[in-house]
Amino acid sequence: MTAQLALAYSNDLLNWTKLPPLFPEYTDVAFSDIDVPSPRLNHTKSGAIVSEPTSDGLYHMYFGDSYFYHATSPDMLNWTALPSDQYFAGPLNPWENRLIEPGPAPIKTRDGKWLLVYNGMTTGRIGYPQNQYSVGQMLIDPSGGFRPTINVPEGMYQPALRDGPIARLQTPFLVPEADNEQEGQVDQVVFAEGLVQFKGKWYLYYGELVDRAELISRARG
Repeated sequence: MTAQLALAYSNDLLNWTKLPPLFPEYTDVAFSDIDVPSPRLNHTKSGAIVSEPTSDGLYHMYFGDSYFYHATSPDMLNWTALPSDQYFAGPLNPWENRLIEPGPAPIKTRDGKWLLVYNGMTTGRIGYPQNQYSVGQMLIDPSGGFRPTINVPEGMYQPALRDGPIARLQTPFLVPEADNEQEGQVDQVVFAEGLVQFKGKWYLYYGELVDRAELISRARG
């Protein structure tokens, strides 16, 4: 058995239609405790969908629990993913060197970019306990509008500019600190799962120790 990313939709939030796995036979990469990569066949999970289409009419999804992979859809039902070797983002900082995994749906910033809250796990790099899960943030632009325009003489080849995030936090903004976040069914876990705005505040719902959920809030800034 492997994790497979699927989707369900509803017109009234009461009656739901389930769809088959979105990316059958997709192969991603997993890292061992000593940073050795190995392929995982038919493994996909943790999709975060941008709620607005880009100017070409496509919706964008970021998924995965090692690297972030990128998929697009004209209708939010039928999705096409880039091959895993064309991943969107990989582990970069010490707190996330084992894996990164999308959290809630991205939220739109004032300048039209999107903020993606995501989860990361470390193998125990300097300053972080082994196997700790923490929460970070990544700035993305599905439109690709941040990429520079490159002009080349006629007839010359212009290579494609790699997709990827604009920026990300170097350190997590949420780490296991309370006793019930550090010891339990699975130790050293905080895991972002939901993000909503209500009366001028953002509320982040996150899991801890895998068997319970908590809530933190931040004033709108």
